[in-house]
Amino acid sequence: MDSVETPDYGKFHMLPFGGTRENGSHKGYGFAMIAEIMSGILSGNGPGVFTGGVATSQFVMAFKIDAFLELESFKNDMDRILQHLVEMKPAPDHDRVYYAGLIEHEETLQRRANGIPYHNEVVDWFNRASDEHNLGIKWP
Repeated sequence: MDSVETPDYGKFHMLPFGGTRENGSHKGYGFAMIAEIMSGILSGNGPGVFTGGVATSQFVMAFKIDAFLELESFKNDMDRILQHLVEMKPAPDHDRVYYAGLIEHEETLQRRANGIPYHNEVVDWFNRASDEHNLGIKWP
């Protein structure tokens, strides 16, 4: 396998891990975030991206976060690192940086505000079933 140059993405601390999203990079990215949370944040050192590379941490499997540090401190550090990811400069040809669960969260907010979109075939099937069983319910 030939070596390749590391992409020049500016002041990124987290480079793509695993190629493109279509090739599963989001999975490696998710694993990297888990390692960051479990080793940096839960150890009390905070997110590694903010330590300048001088802090050392260890991996800790936590079942009860407040047994390791104050729950609010953990939540604050989680908020900080997720906000940092959202504000990062995206890689070339990408609109933004995502973290695991962000797309699903945004979709949930969208659907709560505007309803869940259904395919016309599903709506037609529901209306036929409603008529067949005399339910008196119709979807627009």
